Amino acid sequence: MILSLFAFGAVGFWIALIVLWVIMTFVVEMEKGWGATLTMGAAVGLVLLAGRSDVLNFFTSHWVWFLAAIPVYVAAGTGWGIGKWKWLVVKARMKYDELREDFEQLDHADESALDVKASWETKLANAHICHTTSHCRCARRPLVRQHKALILMWMCCWPWSMVWTLLKDPVREVFRYIRDMTSALMDSMSKKTFASAEVHLMTPEEKKQYENQQAARHR
Repeated sequence: MILSLFAFGAVGFWIALIVLWVIMTFVVEMEKGWGATLTMGAAVGLVLLAGRSDVLNFFTSHWVWFLAAIPVYVAAGTGWGIGKWKWLVVKARMKYDELREDFEQLDHADESALDVKASWETKLANAHICHTTSHCRCARRPLVRQHKALILMWMCCWPWSMVWTLLKDPVREVFRYIRDMTSALMDSMSKKTFASAEVHLMTPEEKKQYENQQAARHR
């Protein structure tokens, strides 16, 4: 009786398949390879349990289409994996540029070129948290060899990865990307507008000189 509810093509069958699709999308987004494998195995088990003979008849009747779909699926997965990797690299570079901009605001006048580079390496190392997921906060150049399993899952499970990506408020992501790409232009507008006003402020050299004078007075 229970098995009849999940017969191949019945309402229960499609509901269970949709639930497994949602679970698959979730575990792919969480980048749990073992979860994706178990969910895929459960889906295959459901299909076989629902009606092995019907499934075999369906495959044997459309085997040409399934064979033709294999290279299409592989090509689409390859393209999606490359696109996802490009986005991860772009996010890492944007984080790098933000850190570098903050670092350059500091006073390094008394440091040698090697000292400045050493300080930058230390700051970069402290900020760089690169797990083997796309949620990592990479501040250095991401390496493919550190993300092989992740890239493979993107390629193999690209339909679920794509669905979740499209559901994550793409409009917000697009405008966030545009904001980051145009930040230099907007900063230049701000700098130009305040150029005449900032003449009343101390330059970094004058500030350093003032600090030295204050230190000398308190000796």
